[in-house]
Amino acid sequence: MKNLFVKSLRFRMITFVLLGVVPPMLLAIWYASIDAANIIRHEAKENLSLRAQDLADNVSRWDQMNVLAVRSLSEHPLFANMDEKQHLPNLSTIYRLYHEVYGLTTLDLQGNVITEGSGGIKEPSNHSKFNYFQRAINGEDIVRESSISDDSFKKPAIIFASPIRKLPTLKLGTKGSSVTKLQKKLQERNYYQGPINGIYDIHTANAVRSYQSEYFRSTMNGITDP
Repeated sequence: MKNLFVKSLRFRMITFVLLGVVPPMLLAIWYASIDAANIIRHEAKENLSLRAQDLADNVSRWDQMNVLAVRSLSEHPLFANMDEKQHLPNLSTIYRLYHEVYGLTTLDLQGNVITEGSGGIKEPSNHSKFNYFQRAINGEDIVRESSISDDSFKKPAIIFASPIRKLPTLKLGTKGSSVTKLQKKLQERNYYQGPINGIYDIHTANAVRSYQSEYFRSTMNGITDP
């Protein structure tokens, strides 16, 4: 049989063809498997990266939304007088429109609750021991603090806090840093082309009137009320 195999050209050709074709096929399949695994791994990484970026963008937008809401409320002139009846309408509107908001509260200088934005019965409560209140009362513009085991919400939450500020009325003749900030903001929005000098002059007043004419239906008096 051995001599037959050696002498038979047909057997030798079949054997050599199998030996010559099968190993390259196996090698090609092996390389293809490696390439496929690398491609799948790369695509998985790209998908995860895109999802992570989308998540980061969504969180950033959510954070900015909350910051703007808190800042606009803290600078609203009706909040400076610490009157519950004047606080409630604005807080209730935010609470009703933003379903992600679990609660809204205004506090006095001692940390006592003035108004509950949910419109429910206000229970006596003091927040003076909490870090977010202490940071806000010390003048920190926007405070963020996580709350995981707060009994009030029964779920993880991020607390946003800001001090209530009584902004000054700016008019002709007013000078100072508040006027400088106003001029910069008006200049950024192309309403003001004069110098940034911190002086509320006629050019600043005219820029304010232009702004008021586009965004407010009230009297265009060139005065920035708080």
